[in-house]
Amino acid sequence: VLGAPYSVQRSNPEGQGTVQTPGMGANSNTIQGYSPRQIWKYDQTKTQVVLGQPTAEVAFIDQYASNDWTMERTARTPIDDLLKRTVQSFVTSPNLTAAPSYQAQAAQPVAPVVAPAPVAPAADVRGTFKTESLRAAVEAQKAAKTNPFKPLGVFWTEMVSPAGDHFVPVQLYISKDAGIAADAVTTFFGTIEDASGTAVAIYEEPATLASSKGDLYFDKSLKLQPGTYRATLGLAGVDGKPVIMSSVPMEVKALPVGTTDAGISRMVLSADIHQTDEAALVGAPYAFGRVKIVPKGDKVFSNKEELSYFVEVLNPGIDEGTNLPKLQVKLEFIGAPGKDGKPGRTISAPIADTAALPLTGASGPGQYAVLAGIPLGEMKNPLPPGNYTLRLKVFDQVRKQSWTTEQPLKLVAAPAAAASQ
Repeated sequence: VLGAPYSVQRSNPEGQGTVQTPGMGANSNTIQGYSPRQIWKYDQTKTQVVLGQPTAEVAFIDQYASNDWTMERTARTPIDDLLKRTVQSFVTSPNLTAAPSYQAQAAQPVAPVVAPAPVAPAADVRGTFKTESLRAAVEAQKAAKTNPFKPLGVFWTEMVSPAGDHFVPVQLYISKDAGIAADAVTTFFGTIEDASGTAVAIYEEPATLASSKGDLYFDKSLKLQPGTYRATLGLAGVDGKPVIMSSVPMEVKALPVGTTDAGISRMVLSADIHQTDEAALVGAPYAFGRVKIVPKGDKVFSNKEELSYFVEVLNPGIDEGTNLPKLQVKLEFIGAPGKDGKPGRTISAPIADTAALPLTGASGPGQYAVLAGIPLGEMKNPLPPGNYTLRLKVFDQVRKQSWTTEQPLKLVAAPAAAASQ
């Protein structure tokens, strides 16, 4: 059901036999020891089943080197949970309680469908501040030459929902190092100003922070017309005083909404992709069905952890044989120049095929996700701490087009305890 693993790790000698490793052929090693073991690794981008994590591992052991392979239960990938998700992925009518009866109906003439003209999405309605202290805080933040608040990661991108609606998810990310408690924040507030300095949107609304590996974040989907903006956003406490604020530029481009043109979104970097209990509403920030992507708003990663990236591909070419896109990707880690001005270290991966996940839930034309993990801790020569740019190039084999997107990031040395694990 999951398909062939993208890699197989073997430990201890394996006995001679006929057990088939997908894509690897039959084993032909001589028995030299006991308990041969294989770990099959699966990539979320190469299977339609929701793994609940970027990669999944399934281990098999041949305890007596007799070709009697048994699946192991490992903590890294809960097999029972994976089996449940596999079953759920094939359920097409979860609320059905009885077998439906179908009756043949005479074919009715179908009127020709006239596609409506594309309509530009409406911008968020310009609101007002209810709390004077928050309005004053925004004005002070815009005038400040330096940010008086603790660092706050503000990340945004552009996306198109499966229904074809353009929206701009934005996230305010607070590192655990900031020492801010989740219950210290009750309000999201701020303004979005266009290039002329006119406020096109004003926000003051309740906010509840979510947790991601000890860090905190708040996210929201905005509706903005393509253009140049400056967002001054913050989070405040029950006393109406700002807890944290930041001001960032936004260049919203015109994604191909309501057309047959193709394109890609900005790249999202994450260390937390997980499955939620319930499916998200269409257009929810960084959520697709029951898959939640938490962008690493500060773009700081350990050089020993799994770095995941996500890109939405709009209207890719569809292969007639599979009714799916044929996409390839190329990754590059580009180190920042040193103090001497010399280029930093660059690591380039070869072009590789990648599976595109349909965000509509069905193959055919529409929006697709390219989602994969980069196991930094498994690199033979780990990347040293420092500033980098991750560049991703997506090749559309059907349309004969390519697009490039990149994001800056910072790698820090993994804590000693994490490195020893």
